[in-house]
Amino acid sequence: MENFLLVGMAFAWGCTALALIYIRKLLKATAQRKVEVEEANRQLEQKINEHETAKKSLEESQKLLTDIATNMPGVIYKFMLCNDGSYRFPYMSDYAETVYGVPPQAIMENASLAFEKLLPEDLESVNQSILESAKNMTHWSHIFRLHTPSGKIKWFHGQSTPQATEDGVVWTGLFMDITLLKQAEEQLRKSQKLLKTAGRMAKVGGWEYVLKTQTLRWSEEVYRIHELDPDTPPDLEKAIEFYEPDAQPIVRYAVKQCLQGTPFDLELPLITAHGKHLWVRSLGRPEFEGETVVRLFGVFQDISEQKELETQLRQTQKMEAMGTLAGGIAHDFNNVLQGIMMSAETLHMSLPQESAAYREVSQLLSFTNRGAELVREILTFSRREEAVRQPLVLSSLVQETLKIIRSALPTTITIESNVQENHDAILGNSTQVRQVVLNLCSNAGYAMRESGGMLEIHLQKIDLVGQQATRLNLPSGDYLKLIIRDRGPGIPQDILQRIFDPFFTTKPVGEGSGMGLSVVHGIVKSHDGVIRVDSQLGRGTTFEVFFPIVESATEEIRPTSRSGHSGSARILLVDDEEELVRVEKKVLERRGYSVTAITSSTKALDLFRAQPDEFDIVLTDQTMPEMTGLRLSEELLKIRPDLPIILATGFSEAITPEALEEIGIRACIMKPFSANDAEQQIRSLIMTEASP
Repeated sequence: MENFLLVGMAFAWGCTALALIYIRKLLKATAQRKVEVEEANRQLEQKINEHETAKKSLEESQKLLTDIATNMPGVIYKFMLCNDGSYRFPYMSDYAETVYGVPPQAIMENASLAFEKLLPEDLESVNQSILESAKNMTHWSHIFRLHTPSGKIKWFHGQSTPQATEDGVVWTGLFMDITLLKQAEEQLRKSQKLLKTAGRMAKVGGWEYVLKTQTLRWSEEVYRIHELDPDTPPDLEKAIEFYEPDAQPIVRYAVKQCLQGTPFDLELPLITAHGKHLWVRSLGRPEFEGETVVRLFGVFQDISEQKELETQLRQTQKMEAMGTLAGGIAHDFNNVLQGIMMSAETLHMSLPQESAAYREVSQLLSFTNRGAELVREILTFSRREEAVRQPLVLSSLVQETLKIIRSALPTTITIESNVQENHDAILGNSTQVRQVVLNLCSNAGYAMRESGGMLEIHLQKIDLVGQQATRLNLPSGDYLKLIIRDRGPGIPQDILQRIFDPFFTTKPVGEGSGMGLSVVHGIVKSHDGVIRVDSQLGRGTTFEVFFPIVESATEEIRPTSRSGHSGSARILLVDDEEELVRVEKKVLERRGYSVTAITSSTKALDLFRAQPDEFDIVLTDQTMPEMTGLRLSEELLKIRPDLPIILATGFSEAITPEALEEIGIRACIMKPFSANDAEQQIRSLIMTEASP
């Protein structure tokens, strides 16, 4: 029994031990499973968190894309070219309604709504670009215009890359509103065009020289000034070689100094690629990085016209100065000639006509008249003497003058004329204008006297406007242009600038006085015209004369004929030259006049105030100290408004027909005058006074 109990207890203990082992294993497995479950739960929770994060990120991305699509000034789209050739928009962002004026859904349902808004002239190019992109599977990029709901036409730029699908070709992309960019481009284009036009008008361009690459760049206008193809890359040394040889060292030195930081401003002569001679202005400035010069830049301008105008201005100033000098000389010389003429006439009248002395005095009077003619030429040059001008048909005058020229030129010189008959008239003095033609043709013949050649004479009507008129320093309008060209040896440039100077001549002594071209210049200027000359050695000389056209011609003004009258008037003679007054008094008294001669204008006025009725006529000089002839005349006429006055003058800018009429002076006589001239004026006034 005990054994049985012991066995039972042992069995029980064994079972218990086994149970404990099993329980221990079960507990261990349970713990392991718990760990696995916890790990699985942790991983699941992590995945849930990641999913939530991804979901949130996706929502944010979707919101961002939606915001971008909503606020972007363009349309996000998906466009399909279907296999059957039709178009479809599977997607279009909300901004489409701003562009097209209809909801995106409507366009997705009917693609034609989008194409209807295209400008007709852009529709074909858009379709063509889509087909080319689909055919070649290349990136699509196109600029087009649309009619927007606001009524404005706007510019858009669309681009996307095609993808092939079973249903057709699909483009997913964006087209943006680039209207502001286009407007900016257009404004920039206009600004560039304006700058280019301004540069062309001002004949100015820009340049730069980069030291690091040693490259020179020119603007388009600089190429044009050099007469070079814009495709020709400029080179610094070759650019310097365009300057005339004497100017090249100046340019090289200026560039060298500029590389050291000193700017330059040069005006130098240049020869273009086609051999044209110009004057240019080049300005250069250095650009620094720190203390190192890295670039030179500046402007380049054709100033040939400016130089020509400056030359004309200097010539005008010189001619005006010479005119003033000539006028002063003429005044004194007139008085000398006046005394010689009057004295010679007095002597001439007292000599027997068959005597040798009579012939000598006649020769003296002839020389005196030639001197008077020379003075008139000087006064014409200086514009001190105004000849009577009237409308002249220039073509007729030139044709008449050509008859004289043909007979005067040697047979080795032929004349080619293109002077067609017309009725265009200028306001001028026929004698002076004829002198211009004769003088220029005579000079041309002289230039070709040895080798012969052709003398060309052309007359044409031109309309001067804008820069052409400005360059000639003339007002815009219609002009007759007289061209006289010879094929002689030409005139050297250093002489060309002096040919209009008085007394300048290249002719040998005895063949020319040097007054010819200066007188021509004075005549043309007095006729409100301009004369220009161009000459090249070995190719001849061309003179161009411009006369302003007047509307119509009128009858020529002719002087009134004078009839004879015996001298019996009482004359008050006033002149500050004592010897001249003495001679004039003697000549007039010989002709029967009663003459009171005074050498002081103030004393003459005092005498007249004391005896205003003792004189029938007053003959007074203009240029006198204390009181001029004009001023004296004014004072005399205050005393006796009906007093006949003759004003004698060699020159005076103040003496015009209007000034004489305003004062009340009846006549004006130019020095030097003969006794016959003086008597003719006196008789004319006396007869006028005697007329009822």
